[in-house]
Amino acid sequence: MAQAGQLNRLSQIFHAYLPPHLRDHAVLVRLDAEGWEVQTDSASWATRLRYALPTIRQALGQQVGVALPKPRIRVVPAATPAQTQRPRLTLTRHNAEVLETAARTLTDPRLGAALRRLAAHGRPGSASKA
Repeated sequence: MAQAGQLNRLSQIFHAYLPPHLRDHAVLVRLDAEGWEVQTDSASWATRLRYALPTIRQALGQQVGVALPKPRIRVVPAATPAQTQRPRLTLTRHNAEVLETAARTLTDPRLGAALRRLAAHGRPGSASKA
């Protein structure tokens, strides 16, 4: 618990020195006299951190009372949520009738035929095709 509290305190100090645009993309994983490690969620943020960290290294080291070596930056992509499957779309009987009516009023025979084929998917007993 003491180590977790210490890392939390160091993380707050670290974030105070970071430029605002980097704060949501950098996590301090380790900071001690032997080295320090920062984790980020993408390679583009890692590049930005590589430019920003050397400028704050000395001030951060003085704040925590340790001479800090060059930081190590690790890229760990954020977990992506599992892709949810969309519900299968169905054509209601009422909408099939609306399509049939629209197909009868069209002057373009190809468009009318396409609407009739689509309306067929809403008729009872027809197997819905994807």
